[in-house]
Amino acid sequence: MVEILLNRYPTHLPYTNNKKAPNKYVKLNYQNVYNGKISRFSRNVLMENIHKYICKRIPQDLNIEEFPIKVSLDLYTVINYGDVRRNKNGNISWKPPKENYEPSWDLDNAATIWIKAGLDALKKNNVFPDDNIKYVNSIEYNFYPIKEFKERKIIMRIK
Repeated sequence: MVEILLNRYPTHLPYTNNKKAPNKYVKLNYQNVYNGKISRFSRNVLMENIHKYICKRIPQDLNIEEFPIKVSLDLYTVINYGDVRRNKNGNISWKPPKENYEPSWDLDNAATIWIKAGLDALKKNNVFPDDNIKYVNSIEYNFYPIKEFKERKIIMRIK
């Protein structure tokens, strides 16, 4: 089994690549990226930014020889992750949830973007030839609640 740790992963990344104006940011979740909120060009910029982030964390000597593989993604975040925002100053805004807080965000929206980008990054790093079902036949998401937002992490496991 191989583990890739994304410690204190970014919650927002730029979806523009401006040379003269400040970049625009979007919260990383599948719905924001693939529901038409941003253009195809902007989606490509955003996905490239996610790939760069993940590629830096893939072990250089990672080599997988037995296929198909199973991939699991463990998302360690606060229960009110859906309320995490990026303010106008570029800072992340988060407050601990109230005692009776009921979450309304979907695990698959938060995790799918990381699996998609993670598999693409592994392919870009030549860890495997493709991410189709010949090579990847199982994907699993798991949520683990944490108390402090600064302790967030993602662990991608390859079995």
